[in-house]
Amino acid sequence: MSGFSVIELLCVMALVLILLVIALPSTTDWGRGAGMRTSAANLRSSLAVARRWAVSHGTRTRLVCGNDASATRGYCVVRSAAGTRVGHTNYLAKGIGFDTNSVGIIEFDPDGSCTGATTNWSADVRNIVLVEPNRLATGLRSTIMVYRTTGYAKAKE
Repeated sequence: MSGFSVIELLCVMALVLILLVIALPSTTDWGRGAGMRTSAANLRSSLAVARRWAVSHGTRTRLVCGNDASATRGYCVVRSAAGTRVGHTNYLAKGIGFDTNSVGIIEFDPDGSCTGATTNWSADVRNIVLVEPNRLATGLRSTIMVYRTTGYAKAKE
């Protein structure tokens, strides 16, 4: 007779099940990390839009960062010096918000440099920290550094 016995099939199925149990937690963390990476990319994009608008229109532009009323999702809004919204509101991924010290306004000058509340600046860099409130114990965070003199933003390594 050719083929596999029932015992051989059960052994293979047990091995596959064990591999799935081992791999499942790492894939769920990878998915959560994807939301954080997407949110960091959205924030860097909003910073670039605000800077470009200030330089191209020769006027100050503000990036307003905050959390929604339920504090479960962060948002960014680019506003002109007159207060009108430039573009659209950029929401972070669901469950990702700003650290309380990162909420606020960053103003871009017509030369591309940025200003804002001096208390949030450390030397020449302002750190904007994204957090997942439901996972504070595990430390899922992402930091975007904004340079005062150039207005450029990059992810902190």
